[in-house]
Amino acid sequence: MRLKDRTIDSSEVDGVELGVDPGSKHTGIAVFTTQAAERRARFAIQLNHRGATIQKRLEQRAARRRAKWNRTRNHLPKTHTLDALAVGKLNSISETVSTVLIAACAGRGTHARTRPDPTRPDKHGFPRLRMARQKQHFGYQSGDLARAVVPTGKKQGPIPAASPSAPPAASTSPPPTGPSKASTIDTFVSSSEQTDTPTRRRGRRGLSPRAEARGFSPRYLMSVLTSEWLKIRSVRSTYLILGLSLGAALLGLALAVMAAHMYDSAPAIKRPSARIADLEEVVVIVPQLCMGVLGTLAITSEYVTGLIRTSLTIVPRRRPILAAKSTIVGTLGLLVGSMTVFGTYFVTRWVLGDRFSGAYTSAFLDRLPLLLTLALTVPTFALLGLGLGALLRSTAASIVILVGLVYVIPMIIGNIPEPWSERLGSLMIGALPREITGYIITTSVYGYLLPPAAAVAVLVAYAALPLVAAGWLLRRRDA
Repeated sequence: MRLKDRTIDSSEVDGVELGVDPGSKHTGIAVFTTQAAERRARFAIQLNHRGATIQKRLEQRAARRRAKWNRTRNHLPKTHTLDALAVGKLNSISETVSTVLIAACAGRGTHARTRPDPTRPDKHGFPRLRMARQKQHFGYQSGDLARAVVPTGKKQGPIPAASPSAPPAASTSPPPTGPSKASTIDTFVSSSEQTDTPTRRRGRRGLSPRAEARGFSPRYLMSVLTSEWLKIRSVRSTYLILGLSLGAALLGLALAVMAAHMYDSAPAIKRPSARIADLEEVVVIVPQLCMGVLGTLAITSEYVTGLIRTSLTIVPRRRPILAAKSTIVGTLGLLVGSMTVFGTYFVTRWVLGDRFSGAYTSAFLDRLPLLLTLALTVPTFALLGLGLGALLRSTAASIVILVGLVYVIPMIIGNIPEPWSERLGSLMIGALPREITGYIITTSVYGYLLPPAAAVAVLVAYAALPLVAAGWLLRRRDA
């Protein structure tokens, strides 16, 4: 912008002044206006001198070179502690130290919270969701060197603390006469390390050392089984799934009451031809899906949360983990399946009585084989879900496959032309209980072509094949 036809005398210009404060390292510059002896700051600048930065870097470089020169002419090795001894101006170094005290910061407990450290997991073995506020436990903390006193056993006697680079020394002092607080510390020192003569370690309960190392010790397997049971029973979803599974008996009661009401309200001429399906076969679908979901969550939840790395660190042998999970999930499935199937049968028999041409008036022992086989399909689904979860490592994908086996695939097979519809339908889990027991009905959507032995083999294959494949992959890929 250019002002025309205006002189300085006829223009009013604000008084803008510049203030400068020079310094050795920085120079301050301020722009301000002055009116009636009153200043108003408009802009401020701090100018850093490059010469000071260069001089500081040169001094640091000279200090490092002097420390290196002092260390070299005194024939000292390159370590941080001796570098600190060689800093500054000196003539010679006459004495050094042989023992260095190593100190570390304990921190606030935020590092590696999922490690198998006894100070980090909670009482169930899961990683804590908050930082540890207590740094010492029973007077000890991480990094302490302790002297263990073992009053009895083959490791009897005091075992002094040793550095990681040196093996623990043997002690010839007599054993203590009373219990000691330090006796609770496990030193993991075998008797062969305390004596000059090597001794061969014997396995527990007659097992060879190789068999015990592979995880075949009963005590070892029981520990793994207990830990897996703690994992399953310490989460809320387990109780929710078990409640839904057992609630299927109430569904059977509601269906039986509704069927009895419809039968009583029907005309007398139609009652002799009225029929009802076996409600335990209808209701068993609910615990089958629920226990299949429980088996899936038993393994996929560990992959999602990263707990599988902690489990494999504590139990390096991976097959015992899968075997323990299979045992617990299969046992829960068998209990839930038996309670649901038998509970539904007795409730339905009590409600219906002699209705529907006495469908539920037959002897209990005549229906027992079918009821037992229906109950066995529930742990089969649980083990199938566990195997699919270990194979796919995805909860959603495993549940989709389980739902497809119950609902989707039977509907697809029912629309396939014969004879493939009956052939493929005979392999479905819903058809196997009647094929095993020989209770064949003609109104089912499934086929019944398999003999009892073949049907048993197919039922076992549904649970065994995914677990075998999962065990094979679990040993060959990372967590």
